[in-house]
Amino acid sequence: MNIRFVSFEDIDKNKWNGTVHFAQNSNVYGYYWYLKSVIREWDALVEDDYHSVMPLPRYKWSSFQLNLLPGLGAYSVNAVSETRALAFYELFKKYCPGFSYIFNPGISSKLIGVRTTSLTPGFQFSINLNHSYQDICNKYSPAFNYMLSKHDLTNYTLGSQEKPEVFLQNSHLSKENKNILYRLYYNAIQRSIGWHSKVRNLKTENDTSAFFISDASNIYLIFSNQTDTASTLILIDTFLQSNAGKPRSLRLGSNKKLAEIFGAESTSFLEHSGSFWGLSGIIKKVMPRFFE
Repeated sequence: MNIRFVSFEDIDKNKWNGTVHFAQNSNVYGYYWYLKSVIREWDALVEDDYHSVMPLPRYKWSSFQLNLLPGLGAYSVNAVSETRALAFYELFKKYCPGFSYIFNPGISSKLIGVRTTSLTPGFQFSINLNHSYQDICNKYSPAFNYMLSKHDLTNYTLGSQEKPEVFLQNSHLSKENKNILYRLYYNAIQRSIGWHSKVRNLKTENDTSAFFISDASNIYLIFSNQTDTASTLILIDTFLQSNAGKPRSLRLGSNKKLAEIFGAESTSFLEHSGSFWGLSGIIKKVMPRFFE
């Protein structure tokens, strides 16, 4: 097992995507286009001829970026063994000791025995869609099932496929964060794996917009403005009605409140907490002229 550091400029895009696609712990967050949309550039750890890959931060990621990357490397087409996970983690600490980073569940499960205060546990939530809608509803909270039975759904209208410039125009996101979502949206739409949905509350004239991206195994709730609580819940319930019975899972991220309402299942992960520049970031910060 030979793991080496590879700078962003030298990453083989096709081999990288192939590894992420065929990895046993694959998810959409690791694809080259997804990473480039969210963080623009990164360095990497690469095992042998791209048998395993792991993106490394060049700079500190914002909390918004971290929320869009809730489960990265290492991705491997080989068995995700404890030895492999520890080897990648030790090199991560060498190159990026002060960066925050959320490891995917496949790697996290192999790092449980690592004794360090830098690794903190957390949970991500998902809903298994490979069931009937009725079976999915049976896991809803009693309060939400009661709300559904009493709400006049004619007070809500459904919409879809608005441009992000439209459904983000009234959000309080910064220009930089909006641009990240624009890039994600258009890249996903171009690949026919992304879509937008909206529910409007006709009484309050408030609405909720949500943006989803899918891969072979999962559908990811990437962003939701959640300006109207009832509209948000109805939007997700409508989504579950339309997608029940499909061999996929709806990934809700770390939204514990939504997880409790919809009876979602939890999966544990580990986050490496950091607060200062890592090695590659320090180099670029101290000697920027060499990287212009």
